Amino acid sequence: MPVAVNADNANMVGSVFHNVNMSGVKFDDVNMSKASLHHITMAGSQFDDVDMSGVVMNACNVEGMVIDGMQVKDLIAAYRKGQ
Repeated sequence: MPVAVNADNANMVGSVFHNVNMSGVKFDDVNMSKASLHHITMAGSQFDDVDMSGVVMNACNVEGMVIDGMQVKDLIAAYRKGQ
């Protein structure tokens, strides 16, 4: 059964979500620094005004992923070719 949760000005430090369907969820003005995401589907998601400094991504499907108008897959291929 779907359960809608609204959290405003909440301190959820140390929270754990397991086997949770969060499709259609909206995050606004959220601090997720040092968050750990594993086995996550974010297909079709959109990020605007997001600080991703220091983010590490491993074993990710970047097919169709675009950053500032550039295909990530093409950027990675060009980088690897230049090495």
